[in-house]
Amino acid sequence: MAVLFTERFGSAPYEWQLDVAEALLLGLDSVVIASTGSGKTILFMIPLLHLPEKMILIISPLKVLQTDQVRAQPYLIHHAKFWMI
Repeated sequence: MAVLFTERFGSAPYEWQLDVAEALLLGLDSVVIASTGSGKTILFMIPLLHLPEKMILIISPLKVLQTDQVRAQPYLIHHAKFWMI
């Protein structure tokens, strides 16, 4: 996963990101406690590099965060839709 991620984005993921992404691929429950901007969203994006036919749903509590997440993932998001509630 690290090689594929590095080829796509130009930098290596953190080890903890790979650990959680692997757990998600294996269907394991995971709890991640990390600060804002630490790269939590990428945890859900890494599995899409291996399973592009899958979809993910990210629920963000802030409108600005929703917009930022869509804008920050141009290589992965082909048809992004988000609703402001």
